[in-house]
Amino acid sequence: MTHIFDLSQTLLAWSFAAGRAGNVWGNQATLTQFFEKALTDGGPWSGVYGADEHAPAANYMVDGFLSSMGDMLLGQDWRITWGPCVFKDLLENCLANGMFVAHSPSQNIYVVAVSATNFISLLATAEEDFDNRPENMVNFPVRLDGFNPIPHRDGNNPSRPQLTGGTATGINILCAHMRDARRHDLITYLKSVEKPAGTKLIFAGHSLAGALAPSLALQLLDQLEGAGWSQADIQVFATAGPQPGNKQFSDLWIEKFASAMARPLNNENSFRQLNNVYWNIFDFVPYAWTNLHGTEYSDWTPYDRNLPERMATKLGLCIDQACVEAHRLYEEHQAFGVECRLSKLRDFPFVGKWPVPYWDEHGQAQSYPQPPASITYAQMQQAKGMAHMGQYLLHAGIDPLTIPPAVRLIA
Repeated sequence: MTHIFDLSQTLLAWSFAAGRAGNVWGNQATLTQFFEKALTDGGPWSGVYGADEHAPAANYMVDGFLSSMGDMLLGQDWRITWGPCVFKDLLENCLANGMFVAHSPSQNIYVVAVSATNFISLLATAEEDFDNRPENMVNFPVRLDGFNPIPHRDGNNPSRPQLTGGTATGINILCAHMRDARRHDLITYLKSVEKPAGTKLIFAGHSLAGALAPSLALQLLDQLEGAGWSQADIQVFATAGPQPGNKQFSDLWIEKFASAMARPLNNENSFRQLNNVYWNIFDFVPYAWTNLHGTEYSDWTPYDRNLPERMATKLGLCIDQACVEAHRLYEEHQAFGVECRLSKLRDFPFVGKWPVPYWDEHGQAQSYPQPPASITYAQMQQAKGMAHMGQYLLHAGIDPLTIPPAVRLIA
């Protein structure tokens, strides 16, 4: 695998870096300070990290993304020029959304990197991930509300572009509720930067951000063009994203963002196009919420209360009731997606590779083999994690162990 990343490898690395403040508990200042440390120089940090907010504080060494990875990124001269910005969960002391802008002068590229779902955040999971109910659809462009993170809901209207309620909430937060240290929001900053001829602006994100980044690019497109950005130079690199909106929204997005080659390109990297959503057929997130039934979860009828004891999935035959019960929610939201006529953006599916190297919760290198043909719920959850994260890095020709974990516990 190559030592210097190409363009889309660098963009994927930035997408993953945007999630480095997940699992951190604290107030707005604590979350922002940790995020900056985890993106830049790293260093010692004391606080609460992990799934339990009430766990005792511990001492950690934070691995700074730029200090450890900067020499591998295309151009080798990146720095954070806006943010990083955090929107704290409304009810919990953790990050719900994060975003920053990174700039490479040598490559003449700005990257807007958006964080993926932080699974300890109720707002991120219950609202942004799962709110695609028909009555909560939101007309696009989103009418921004700087007071309420959850924007006005318009109901299901298939005659015009709409976003799911969850995606619209994310867009409202990113545009109206995030300010840098100078109190500048994202669009104010992007309007102010110098733009030599050919300056690229690329919106990047993985998972939830694989829906938010493309939607954010289209939300801001008219304002950016009015500020001197060329539409051809505004691009998107999205991976593992669910469907953000209905067919009218997808058609509009595809019209505005023509598929483009990602250059330069290393031979081992299979992410060759910009302005597409790449997704792994073993990953359940990109099936949400247009074609879940009949693909990944093929042996289940929505709303069937006579649940089977087994269920066939692309990751194997699930052999316990817990797995089947857990997917009832997905089938319910699949039905919502069909009712709202949710539609994929331009997309490129691929088949993930096994085994998958990964860092465990203790910061130790491990390798996950191919899942067995018959799989328990616990095994499936771990396999899904590998399909949703490490297999994307492998598809890009990046060893997942190249990107260090955000923190290591100091004994």
